[in-house]
Amino acid sequence: MKTLTAVVTDVQKIEYVEQDLPKLGEHELLIRMDSVGLCHTDLPRFLGDHEFGISREGYRQVRPVRFPCTLGHEPVGTVVETGKNVTRFRAGDRISGNFDAAFTTYRIIPENSPVFRLPKLPFDYRLCVRLHR
Repeated sequence: MKTLTAVVTDVQKIEYVEQDLPKLGEHELLIRMDSVGLCHTDLPRFLGDHEFGISREGYRQVRPVRFPCTLGHEPVGTVVETGKNVTRFRAGDRISGNFDAAFTTYRIIPENSPVFRLPKLPFDYRLCVRLHR
């Protein structure tokens, strides 16, 4: 299976890169991205100013941007497939949480990632946002 990922290749330059997804592991989820928030921490990376990271001691740090890099860590998606030993999620579950490189069409994440199942809503919340004029 292939995924299309937005990759920042240089200051204010994004290219869409098609990549093969690896085989799904026993404790992994295949997520189809439905939407991704653009966080204020993504903008300095896109602008080439700096990026945020975590030091070896566990503290937040600012460091120079290293290209190529990816954006997005505030996704909403749908579980397409689960590894054979996944117990917390099933195909069709809508999830949100926090994982990196979320500006992509599909992403494989570990089951123990900081994500949660969204409640079923009586309407499609995506209709609340007007995408085209």
